Amino acid sequence: MRTIGVASGLAMFLLLTACAAEPSGSDPESEAPDPGAVDPAPPPTAEDCLVGDPWSLNLVDYADQAQSYLMGLGVPVEGLEMNGSQTVQFSSEGQMSVLTDITSTGTIVTPEGPIPFSVYSGEGGSGDWDFIGDTLMITSWSIQSPEQPTAEDPLGLEIPVPDYSTIPEIGVTCQPGLLTLVAPESPFVPLFSR
Repeated sequence: MRTIGVASGLAMFLLLTACAAEPSGSDPESEAPDPGAVDPAPPPTAEDCLVGDPWSLNLVDYADQAQSYLMGLGVPVEGLEMNGSQTVQFSSEGQMSVLTDITSTGTIVTPEGPIPFSVYSGEGGSGDWDFIGDTLMITSWSIQSPEQPTAEDPLGLEIPVPDYSTIPEIGVTCQPGLLTLVAPESPFVPLFSR
């Protein structure tokens, strides 16, 4: 009986040793890093991510945010839709431009009945941009007037659209194909894509 116990113990030891042993044909020196190999390129920076083709505002998402914001202010808005576009573009020379051509439509619910509205936003601009730490800094902003005059809404309703003319610093999250630009204390998180 003692022979069976010793034999099984020896078999278990050999089995565990075989599992821990180095696989045959493996050369530990061949697995060492190649000292002559070139280090991979560093990951892209936020600056690299921003520069290039224009970024387009996701109008469906932004309209949802704007409707929630207006409802939170007590403005009884229903069916807010934004049509058109807003693009933001960054150049490697440090210039930023914004083109806005958005018409916002919806309905204000009143005790007398629904009141439809249509508000046009067309102001754009350009300026200089740079990063200080993780913050995008905008300077020397110049406003570009809209091609079509902004119509006064009879209700005096202003539909907020991203406007960078008075915001000197912006929080940025950028990854390939997706960008957010968030102003301090803003209730909005504009989502851009390319």
